[in-house]
Amino acid sequence: MYSYIIGVTIFTHSGPTADAREYFSRVESLRLRIASKSIPIEKFVARKARKFQSQSNYLFAPVLELIYTCGVMRIICTHGSELLLTLDKEEAELKKQYAGRSVPNDVHSLNTRRRHPYVADDRCLALLLRGAILREIGRVSEAIEVLSRLTKESVRLVLQ
Repeated sequence: MYSYIIGVTIFTHSGPTADAREYFSRVESLRLRIASKSIPIEKFVARKARKFQSQSNYLFAPVLELIYTCGVMRIICTHGSELLLTLDKEEAELKKQYAGRSVPNDVHSLNTRRRHPYVADDRCLALLLRGAILREIGRVSEAIEVLSRLTKESVRLVLQ
């Protein structure tokens, strides 16, 4: 997990550098097992590291996703408006990431999902993070609206 966190930190601050790729590539070999069972968070970060490699060295909002996954959103959301700004920047980056790849507006079409299998995943993650942040800063009605959009979009997710 620590290799993944270091990779995320480098990726967030410097982009997909050789160092970031190195740390992400180490994640699978450093997975821990207890009594021959994998630890769930280790599985999660290994899956994310594979996704990083399969998406040409790109992950959508990995820091925000870690904050949510590790259950510290409530603590961090004392700065909720800053988190929303960060998420807005990440969503703009997501649009740029797929801009050069000619992703049509209809992300649900089979052809789009074949060429860009994680578009729906990244958009659903954005909705989940936005809903969680809005809920934690007390904007519950907006959070419900965002999360209801998420439930409609979630049928398009790709299992990794």
